[in-house]
Amino acid sequence: VRLPASRGTPEDSSIMTMPLKTLPTGEERILLLAGDPEISRTIEESLAILGYATRISSNLEEFSDLLSDEEYSLVIIDSSAGTATELDPWLAQIRSHHTSVAILLIAAGARKIPHGQTNIVLLKKPFPLKDLAIAVRRLLDRGSDV
Repeated sequence: VRLPASRGTPEDSSIMTMPLKTLPTGEERILLLAGDPEISRTIEESLAILGYATRISSNLEEFSDLLSDEEYSLVIIDSSAGTATELDPWLAQIRSHHTSVAILLIAAGARKIPHGQTNIVLLKKPFPLKDLAIAVRRLLDRGSDV
């Protein structure tokens, strides 16, 4: 399974047929930042299959409200729509509310983690559900030691 999934209903996707017993799962709360609704839906469905409760934000104002009102164990950012400079406001918002929360940055191509940022792991697209499951679980288990 590669993300983002092709267009279609969740029932049509092979993501639903992956054997869960072989993948790390959890019940933590995750905040997902993504501008593309299809990518958001695919990642949210994948995380739900793995047992995680996921909230989605597509803009900085909504994201800031969610981050200040609720606690999250992990923040995932799909950076496909922005440059490294455009990520800076998102990262600043995260760090202003939660200095040690781990961040999973999902990116295509040759993207790198913005300079000076710590506690961030990069997952390059496309990736199988297994890689997402492992990256999320490792970040959650390691917390601020990433």
